[in-house]
Amino acid sequence: MNLNELVRKSDTEWWIEPSGSMRVPGVLYASEPLIREMDDKVAEQVRNVASLAGIVGASYAMPDAHWGYGFPIGGVAAFDPDVDGVVSAGGVGFDISCGVRTLVTGLREETIEPVKPQLAEELFRRVPAGMGQRGRLHLNDDQLDAMLTDGARWAVAQGYGRPDDLERIEDDGRAADAVPAELSQKARDRQRDEMGTLGSGNHYLEVQRVADVLAPDVADAFDLREGEIVVSIHCGSRGLGHQIGTDYLGRMVRRQSDFHLAIPDRELACAPIRSDLGEAYLGAMRAGINCALANRQILTHLVREAFAMLFPGATLDVLYDVSHNTCKVEEHVVDGQRKQLFVHRKGATRAFAPGHSDLPERFRPLGQPVLIGGTMGTASYVLVGTPEGRTRAFGSSCHGAGRRLSRHAAVKQFPGRQMIDELGRRGILVRSRSTRGVAEEAPRCLQRCQRRRRSRRARGSVTSGRTARAGDLCEGVISVRRQRYLSMCRFRVSGLLIVSLATCGVLGAHIGNQVPYPEGYRDWTHVKSMVIQTGHPLFEAVGGMHHIYANPAAADALRASKPFPDGAVFVFDLLIANTEKNAIAEGPRKVLGVMHRDTARFKDTGGWGFEGFKGDSWDRVVKDPAKECFACHKADQPQDFVFSTWRK
Repeated sequence: MNLNELVRKSDTEWWIEPSGSMRVPGVLYASEPLIREMDDKVAEQVRNVASLAGIVGASYAMPDAHWGYGFPIGGVAAFDPDVDGVVSAGGVGFDISCGVRTLVTGLREETIEPVKPQLAEELFRRVPAGMGQRGRLHLNDDQLDAMLTDGARWAVAQGYGRPDDLERIEDDGRAADAVPAELSQKARDRQRDEMGTLGSGNHYLEVQRVADVLAPDVADAFDLREGEIVVSIHCGSRGLGHQIGTDYLGRMVRRQSDFHLAIPDRELACAPIRSDLGEAYLGAMRAGINCALANRQILTHLVREAFAMLFPGATLDVLYDVSHNTCKVEEHVVDGQRKQLFVHRKGATRAFAPGHSDLPERFRPLGQPVLIGGTMGTASYVLVGTPEGRTRAFGSSCHGAGRRLSRHAAVKQFPGRQMIDELGRRGILVRSRSTRGVAEEAPRCLQRCQRRRRSRRARGSVTSGRTARAGDLCEGVISVRRQRYLSMCRFRVSGLLIVSLATCGVLGAHIGNQVPYPEGYRDWTHVKSMVIQTGHPLFEAVGGMHHIYANPAAADALRASKPFPDGAVFVFDLLIANTEKNAIAEGPRKVLGVMHRDTARFKDTGGWGFEGFKGDSWDRVVKDPAKECFACHKADQPQDFVFSTWRK
């Protein structure tokens, strides 16, 4: 961003003075390095929002701001209905009420570490994720209406969670004045089978370790303790919210001439709050909020089920649930008068101060928990609203790491397979139905949370601890490290599961007889390679180029011609063999075959577990290991059922 177009008010506050059609100034909260990284489009969109009718105070941008649809992502603006204020679907966004919920487990890192892969498998199995994934529920019309009206309260009434969860959710788990009748049939149909699913984009389910406690008294009140494990869920209203945004943006565009509104950008199509269309959108949007709240409530139930398989005593209490794509009616002081304003937060979250009436009674003396998600491989943060913050940006904060690169550019620059291997070397294990999603959310494509955290010390957004100055919106409570977490993230194309709790110890409990995905196998010992061509008796089954890898336990036994111990693993990496310029080159992966030694679990197949993973995904393809795999290996019983031998 061009700093010459901004007026620097402090190290972390920058103004765009009103000009042209702007009714109020633009205010950006960020350090100079973050401002320089922002696209010039952010400043343009801040100016455009400042020109909308009925805007109050300023058009704000948080430190994670980046170019969005209409409003910048990270944009905050409030509108007064008494002076013809408007509501804009572009100011809320397509993923209505996308938000973060954090659960405290009371479990310590050393408890989770030995069963990290099993927990990953159980979460991946229970929580549907990725584009087009369906949940356990199918809702009829009456059930849809009830869910869209009552949100998380409906989910709890159906048995998904506990009543005490509701007091830890914004608005007690239900947005009032939702009007399901204002949704199109297409929006309703898109959600019938999607409740209890994470979705795609940058959504995730993540198991994290509390790494640093910055405000011990507040952290203790939040039940957050260093070394303990928390779970964060980031998702929204799925296809229903997207359809609401699509439907109403179109309707608003078509009605602009009726309202005699001058807008600088078609993407800012809006309607007067007190118009028929404005009220219809608000009713539909609130139904979308309830959908997201119910969705996160069901996901909480599924996560609890997964943990119960390994940790029956863990309760996983809700710390807080806060949304960051909403328009809420809130009371704020404007020019000395209390006003009811419609506050748009797109990619920004509430950060209410101590004493606010909308906070749960337990948090009212402290301030609102603020949940800030970082990037893969860095840290996330839990913060708390401050008294000083209520006067700036209507008690708002950033919501996570802003984008540096578009998803398209990210895929070109960071190959998904490369990112999986790189994260694996750092102890972050990745599960994905496609490698594209990993590339799209690569850490280097996003702003670093640590840098934003430093910049918050002296600006009106968030701070890093008790060094908060007057004027900060919230102060740091803890950081949770992604270097030590188990996470299921869902990206644009498919689901992604990331696990990082350091190197696995001796495996404890197991999930059924599933063979785990062989994380980091490319760093193992390469045993041999072979191309099976047309005419070979096994061509139909395993034709192509394959490489055999052995983990240390398998390689040591193979090298010494000794029996294979439990924990030995072989990988059969089969790829299409392409003929190029008189050479045979690797093509796309066909299947990743795995032999996993565990004599107790796999007695019926010679002490080996067999599995195949389709392509670059974690989709399992072996239905009957005895018939499909072990039958071929029986002839090699003298070699402990292993085909390969060590080549000296």
